[in-house]
Amino acid sequence: MADERIHRFAYDAIIMVVIIALLCVGIYYMRMPRVAILDVKRLAGETGAAEKMRKDEEKYMTAAAGRMGRLDEQLKTAMAAMESQLAKAADDSAKAKIRQDMFQLRARAQETAEQEKKEYQKYRESAYKSFRAAVDPVVMTIARSKHLDLVLDSQEGRLVMYARRKVDITDAAIKDSREALSKLDVGRVEQPGAAAAPPSPGPGKVR
Repeated sequence: MADERIHRFAYDAIIMVVIIALLCVGIYYMRMPRVAILDVKRLAGETGAAEKMRKDEEKYMTAAAGRMGRLDEQLKTAMAAMESQLAKAADDSAKAKIRQDMFQLRARAQETAEQEKKEYQKYRESAYKSFRAAVDPVVMTIARSKHLDLVLDSQEGRLVMYARRKVDITDAAIKDSREALSKLDVGRVEQPGAAAAPPSPGPGKVR
């Protein structure tokens, strides 16, 4: 009888251990996700990345303004030549042809300006991707070391309504990102994809 009670007790103990283990596993997988916040704007500012990106963008805009200035001068020169040819045209057919060429020249100049805007947008996207390429590995390493499930940008879209100070990984990210961001390359100043300005017509030539 005593042996039976001992076996019964041992069996019940094993069952209890299994139940507790299953409960622990269930609680682990049902836990709330661990979330931290990162102030990306502050990170960019304190590592010097924001200032570098600003200076590089100023260089790009200066180069773009130069390209658009040259386009405007070439357009004015070409239009002046066409106006002169229009005044000397022998008949209505010739005048209509010159006016058509003037319209097409303006259209090409407008297309060039629109292309310049697209190139600027590509430049900004490239700069942001370069920044993320430097920062993301650092954030991932910190998140894994802290067993985080999610990291939110405290500035982007103001998604974070409240967060305790201890879940902010900005300081750690700033410390670990300095070296990577010191080598930040946001792209070329001159963009080879920019469309060429319309050429000035030669003497007696309108196309």
